[in-house]
Amino acid sequence: MKPPSQQLRQQTTEQVTAESTHAATTQSETVREFATPEEMIRHDLLQTKVPGAVGKRLERTLAAEPAPVPKPWWKRLL
Repeated sequence: MKPPSQQLRQQTTEQVTAESTHAATTQSETVREFATPEEMIRHDLLQTKVPGAVGKRLERTLAAEPAPVPKPWWKRLL
């Protein structure tokens, strides 16, 4: 039978090995390359939850923006 200190050391070594293997697997799964900055921003948008207070402030700011002025018909033609 192994002494308690050696048994504890073996359990700790096994645990560290399992954690490092899991970390390496997780890290390799999260690596991703993006073709454009816009694609990266879209991906980040799907992963990040905007806090409610920030969303409300953004809505108020956008509502305060002036409406876009339509172009005159002759500028749309040219």
